[in-house]
Amino acid sequence: MLPGAPFAHAARDLRNTQLALPSVLITPLLVLFVLLGSATPRARAHGRPLGVNQFFRVDGRNVLFTTRGPVVEAADGGYRWTCSRPYGDTGQALIPNLSRTHAGALLVGTIAGLYRRAPGACAWERASGALQFVFVGDVYALPVAGARVFAVTADPVPDNVVAYSDDDGASFETVSVGDVRLQSVRVAPEAPSRVVAAGFVTGETPLSTPDGVLLVSSDAGESFDPIDVPLTDGELTLVVTHVSRSDPDLVWLRTVTTRQSDSPPERLLVVDVATQEVTDVLARPAINGAADTLDASGDAWVVTAPVDEVGGLLRVGLEGEIDVVSPALHATCVLEADTALFVCPLPRTGQSSVLERSEDGGQTFTSVLAFEDIVMTDGCADSDPEHVGTCAADLGDIERDAQLLIIEPPQPPATGGCAVARCPRWALSHGLAVMLALLLARRRRARRGRAA
Repeated sequence: MLPGAPFAHAARDLRNTQLALPSVLITPLLVLFVLLGSATPRARAHGRPLGVNQFFRVDGRNVLFTTRGPVVEAADGGYRWTCSRPYGDTGQALIPNLSRTHAGALLVGTIAGLYRRAPGACAWERASGALQFVFVGDVYALPVAGARVFAVTADPVPDNVVAYSDDDGASFETVSVGDVRLQSVRVAPEAPSRVVAAGFVTGETPLSTPDGVLLVSSDAGESFDPIDVPLTDGELTLVVTHVSRSDPDLVWLRTVTTRQSDSPPERLLVVDVATQEVTDVLARPAINGAADTLDASGDAWVVTAPVDEVGGLLRVGLEGEIDVVSPALHATCVLEADTALFVCPLPRTGQSSVLERSEDGGQTFTSVLAFEDIVMTDGCADSDPEHVGTCAADLGDIERDAQLLIIEPPQPPATGGCAVARCPRWALSHGLAVMLALLLARRRRARRGRAA
């Protein structure tokens, strides 16, 4: 149906109504209905702006988990969107919840359970058992062959679980963790038996500060021991950013707030599992992510919202040493891999880059990928009879939003008119002026007719 069609149908019905409006009003009303229909913007896919929540390197290829679905680098070096519309909105601005296994399976945690897309398949299938119809807060697997897949739940009704899979996410075993609402899980890259998950336990009242909890496993997720990580007023939960490569006993966490004007700064913490000591290493209004450095220093790359000259891209040491590398950089994820440093810039008008790379320790960056360069189909748009056309519509919205990031967007198609994007204000104003002029002209003709 064309953008103005709902309003045109309404106007046609209005012409036949028993209200018997004066004919002088019918045509202007038709114009108004069509203009309003054309001026109504199409909803963004999933109702979210473009952005990247997580970035991984799997088998030498880039995998990006965006607010609008996964983007995967193919063997030929090209990038494709993976349609995520059939299973609903999965993007979370602050908390990760997607993973890709080495074999190629995609897994996503949603408020309605865990979904899996098998390697080479198009359809998404919901997990059964303990991961069905629950809030799955995160899914994770090391990017190596045969890695155990982990998922955690954050349901308000106990018992929550840590679940693990040894068949690429096709089935899971669970470990109960009671009333701990878990929202992130990670595995030590150099010690796969070390598994950690973080979350919170609600306070005595809904307004009470929750209790932060870090769960630690030394037997590949078969059992867990809790470590208390105190939260302050205004902090909501904990998220694991990474486990240190140089020492698997060192777990890096960040606190999560609502990021309002009265919110406390978000904190970057290091927990020594052996001693259960918690160390504050950084506080900033918004900490977007952190990742291990590839050297043996134990430092972390951290991306925060730019604040004066103390935000942006930072290198942070275990004792709280801070090196401001790029204070103007506003990125949502960071990863050092294969001798390069990768960041995911925050998209904005004139800045459509989705992934950038630095070969000099973050001093300069070059674009690896822009949103408008991602192929807008993964070949699965019409593969699921239950959702025929939904992927095509979703990817169409993403393509439009990607084009809007460019400083000089391309002209809309000749048949598109205002259907491609919001009609400019001048077009609507001009249309209203035409409508009023038409109304006045008809009134003058009616008066002359009566005078004759």
